[in-house]
Amino acid sequence: MEKVVPQKSSFDVAEKLDQWHVTLAYVTAGISFATGILSGSQFTHQLLQKLVETWLPGAVFVLTVATGILHCFFTHLYQQAEAIRRDDFFDNAFGCLLGDNQSIGYFSNDSISFGLKKALLNVNENCFFSLDIIQHMLRRRIMIAFPLGLLLLAVVALNIGGHSFIMLSLNLFLALDIVADLIRLYRLKISLEKVHSNCKSILSSHALDNENRDQLQAAGGVIREIVRYETALSYASTMFDSNYFKKINPQKTKEWEDYKTKYL
Repeated sequence: MEKVVPQKSSFDVAEKLDQWHVTLAYVTAGISFATGILSGSQFTHQLLQKLVETWLPGAVFVLTVATGILHCFFTHLYQQAEAIRRDDFFDNAFGCLLGDNQSIGYFSNDSISFGLKKALLNVNENCFFSLDIIQHMLRRRIMIAFPLGLLLLAVVALNIGGHSFIMLSLNLFLALDIVADLIRLYRLKISLEKVHSNCKSILSSHALDNENRDQLQAAGGVIREIVRYETALSYASTMFDSNYFKKINPQKTKEWEDYKTKYL
């Protein structure tokens, strides 16, 4: 059966915009840092002097504006895709018809009856895959973004070459944005670890299988974890690495099935 993912087209466009946004941000940061270093040198050639004093700062300004515009478009499409994904989540878990189209083969819990237990397994499955991807993304971004952010902050702190106020402001903005991106991704990791742990606790208690007060309390716990998961994604507004997901998907799918078997 062909796999159907209603939010895929919106996420694909958002991912392209995010890639352009990240690339421009790093290029802009690199040019800005180079400008700060070169500003401390004395050039006798007029063209080189104009390059350092006018063209490079101008390029940084234009690229910073372009980066901001791309991020706005990305945020709009990301939120649109997330809204489609949320509708499909509830359609799959509870048999609703909230979305225009329903997914096929996106979740692996179709053998479970509609209800809170299926919703719990779906959100737990999302965390199971997402945490591995986030670990990979954090390692890559720390290797690139953290040193670059520190270099930009060093330019601001040392005021290399007597930067203008505008250039200093741009450097500070870029540095803080790069560091903030790492912080958002790390906070997302911590939040999803909490959701995954709590989902495991609810599943291991088997409270959802019993028609008593424990089931009602467990239902509240399931809803809390769904809200916590969605809130964490909304706050981070971060695209997951789709290429890495494709790479780990076969192995993680097997691991998930083994994991799920222990609690059913």
